[in-house]
Amino acid sequence: MPSNSNPSTLQCAKAVLRLLTPSREVYQSSSALTHLTLSGKTIPLEYIRERLPVVYQSQFLNEQSSTHRLRLVSQTQETIEIPIHDIVLITQCFKIRRVAKLLPEQNPSRPVLVMQGVPHIHTFLVLLRWLYSKDREELKAELERLDWDATLGFARNCRLLGVIDPQLVSVVRSVFGM
Repeated sequence: MPSNSNPSTLQCAKAVLRLLTPSREVYQSSSALTHLTLSGKTIPLEYIRERLPVVYQSQFLNEQSSTHRLRLVSQTQETIEIPIHDIVLITQCFKIRRVAKLLPEQNPSRPVLVMQGVPHIHTFLVLLRWLYSKDREELKAELERLDWDATLGFARNCRLLGVIDPQLVSVVRSVFGM
């Protein structure tokens, strides 16, 4: 459970779970996106999501296999740039196309996506690791190390991206003993 003693655990849990509840708009987007067409073949999104950890877990932050670079700019103007695989974000982040903008081509080998106003960069990396691995124990351990502000930052990052993931919510609930 997050260690900062300012707000009560129950208050923080409620705030985090509220942030993890998708908006109507995000829920509608997720309902409309059921398949992706890859190399001319239509593939169910659920199948792709099932396979992501098997294929991409070892590719987390892998520069050579990445399809893009993601430049994160926090609300406090902190900036980092990391290698990502577009399919990991496209299939799990229902707002990614609205919150990440493609820069005009500067480096033809790796297009750069820019995401402004990221609530909490450190926990964005925790979320990204989860999207690649779906490792419940790893996520739980990471979340248990966070203070209240970082825990809320993690939930805000999920909301920013439009992440809908019952497994993630289950891990968050277990961190709060719910």
